[in-house]
Amino acid sequence: MMRAARWGRIVNIVSSRLSSPFPGLYRLERLSSRASRMGEDASAEVASDNVLITCAAPGRILTARTAALDKADVGKIGAGRLKR
Repeated sequence: MMRAARWGRIVNIVSSRLSSPFPGLYRLERLSSRASRMGEDASAEVASDNVLITCAAPGRILTARTAALDKADVGKIGAGRLKR
């Protein structure tokens, strides 16, 4: 549809953990890595039709899961401080 219109924008939201892996989030990291690579491959195919595909990694979002991971990991970080 976008190719036929010769214009379009697709934004894939991926994990920022691609650049800094975190223990316990292996599945998320693998999925985000694949989504990012798929976007790169598709982008090359549709660029000539003025369709732009990008990946955005919004950074850390506090959820119950990330809070539990932080709590479990707090002893591994100097003086108990976490980067926020």
